[in-house]
Amino acid sequence: MPQTKVNLTLNYKLNKFDVFFRNVYFGSVDEATNEELNNQEFAGKVVTDLSLGYAISERLKFTLGANNLLDVYPDKNIEANRSSGRFIYSRRSQQFGSNGRYMFGRVQFTL
Repeated sequence: MPQTKVNLTLNYKLNKFDVFFRNVYFGSVDEATNEELNNQEFAGKVVTDLSLGYAISERLKFTLGANNLLDVYPDKNIEANRSSGRFIYSRRSQQFGSNGRYMFGRVQFTL
């Protein structure tokens, strides 16, 4: 877990439109290892989320968005920490997920 995490969020609504924007900075972390030769530091990263919504009516709203919009990945493991190539990204020292961009569409209907 990073010792530093900073979150900047904007949630704005104007008439039928709304925007959600978030930047999260995940500070650097060290690989959890007992061997001096395998020490590794993973750099800090910024992950951006964005969604845009439109309310068709008071009861129906559509939203399109992306988590990790800029497709940011953690630093890759050095060869010594890959366990014969099975773990490209650290399984012990996670700042954030390693699945990359996630895009979505949402329909919200209120009764």
